Amino acid sequence: MGKLGRLFKKMHIKNLKMYTVFGRKKYMKHLCKIYKKYGVQFESQLPRFIASDVYFDTTAKIFIGEGTTITSNCLLLTHDHAIEYGYYACEANYNKEFRIQKEIRIGKWSFIGQRTIILPGVTIGDNVIVGAGSIVTKDLKSNGVYAGSPAKFICSTSDYYKRRSEIDKEYIVNTN
Repeated sequence: MGKLGRLFKKMHIKNLKMYTVFGRKKYMKHLCKIYKKYGVQFESQLPRFIASDVYFDTTAKIFIGEGTTITSNCLLLTHDHAIEYGYYACEANYNKEFRIQKEIRIGKWSFIGQRTIILPGVTIGDNVIVGAGSIVTKDLKSNGVYAGSPAKFICSTSDYYKRRSEIDKEYIVNTN
């Protein structure tokens, strides 16, 4: 592991300690200040939670809505160099560098599951749940549960809540 890797590991451990000692709200204020310096934009209210190991590619803008949760090891990619290599394959003498850059928008009170990849130009609506390990390639409409590679509509968030609260009612714990 190189110097940069060790630095991020230390920062991740420091942020976890800060979360434990000061609580979620102070942790989020601290983390959001850091992310804002790199171009991530938040609504007037803070997100509910963003893991400290989320990768934000800030080549283009990223907007995150109030109350949103982004869990660990997620990737939010705002650029793509693949088109450049397509041109190389088609035109042998082409020697310019270029890429696609598109912003990402995540609505209010959405939940992004662990190790999700969100590709350039995607808009995720309000009250959306994205299952762990999903690859989001297209816009996701509000009030839906999506999962898979590529992410596809599973059911509405209200149907999901009804099903899960019935199936797992003995395991639901109030964390307030």
